[in-house]
Amino acid sequence: MVNVVKEIHFQKLSDQAKQLGISISELYSRKSRGLIPPFIAIGIRGRRAIHEETDEIARAYVTGKSDNEIKTLVSNLTAARNAPEQAAQP
Repeated sequence: MVNVVKEIHFQKLSDQAKQLGISISELYSRKSRGLIPPFIAIGIRGRRAIHEETDEIARAYVTGKSDNEIKTLVSNLTAARNAPEQAAQP
């Protein structure tokens, strides 16, 4: 089985908030309500978001998804972080 490495880009929380058009306090509020994926710890105090996940969340908002649909999306994105990559079978 071949490990497939998916490229990941981190972004500062201020950049995530800017991309979503919200304030940092609203970003934390949405995270606590399950509408934003958990942040990634970088060092002792640093926190980052995964840019590709932010893109998915932004698309969900643009397409008018409900909060419950976005919570499901966030749950799926979070679960995918720990899921082993599936290699293509010949």
